[in-house]
Amino acid sequence: MEYSLDQHLAGNRAPFNVGVHAGIYSSKYTYCTATTATDRQWAIEQFIQYALSKPDVRIVTPIQVIKWLRNPCPLQASSGPFNLTINQPTHGKITANPQKNQYNNGEVVTLSISLDPGYQITGWTGAASGTTNSVQVTMTFDKTVSATLSLIPGQCPDKTDILNTGAWTGQQDGKSTIATSIYCFWWRYYLSIYSGTNVGS
Repeated sequence: MEYSLDQHLAGNRAPFNVGVHAGIYSSKYTYCTATTATDRQWAIEQFIQYALSKPDVRIVTPIQVIKWLRNPCPLQASSGPFNLTINQPTHGKITANPQKNQYNNGEVVTLSISLDPGYQITGWTGAASGTTNSVQVTMTFDKTVSATLSLIPGQCPDKTDILNTGAWTGQQDGKSTIATSIYCFWWRYYLSIYSGTNVGS
């Protein structure tokens, strides 16, 4: 859909119709088993954010298109100020420079991301694009920015992801056990536990 939209913008800019049905994004929709309702909702939300990141794109209803065709007039550009919404990823932090509540029309904002150990950025979404740790966004309307992260191949997530809920305890051979250490091997965490006089993993 993003490619088709770009082709329309590069061509005669005829109205770009997005035909969707609310039922497709329901968990009761069983005609497509390759994706879940959450996957489909995420996909359409990403496309909407991508479309709105284009300065000349407006999302309107069919009746609004008909009314405009009957009485075409230039779009009135807003002079600002504009809001920049940053959706923080779970394993990183995005910072804006300058950091402000609102931005003037045409103001350039530099976005940088710091990553937790073992993670990499796989792409900016919304009003930003690319895979570098720093990007720039020009404020011409309200914008939203997110970043998608993934584990670096061969790396393990921070052990605090597992231990942040407190000490791990359980039962081993009918005896109380408690985690004494944790280590990573081939993307999996193993707990070294003490059980009576036996040490296992």
